[in-house]
Amino acid sequence: MANYFSSSIIKRVSGSLLGASIFFVVTNFGVWVSGLYGYSWGGLISCYWLAIPFFAYSLISTLVFSSLIEIIYKLKQKNYPIFKKI
Repeated sequence: MANYFSSSIIKRVSGSLLGASIFFVVTNFGVWVSGLYGYSWGGLISCYWLAIPFFAYSLISTLVFSSLIEIIYKLKQKNYPIFKKI
């Protein structure tokens, strides 16, 4: 699986976004199971609906940090002087 994500930047960024999406689905299902929103379809939908603003922040931070890691990785590959001591 690691070889799949190492082939291009698009695959790595999409993999990180997929990971954030899976985290959103699993953790919000756990919140619903805790009984906070009630054990009904309406409660399940409310749980996911009310979590959307937090998911937006999660996606933004995932994109920012994925981009930052990609930039550092590319700079390190080009042997910039800042990485000589590392």
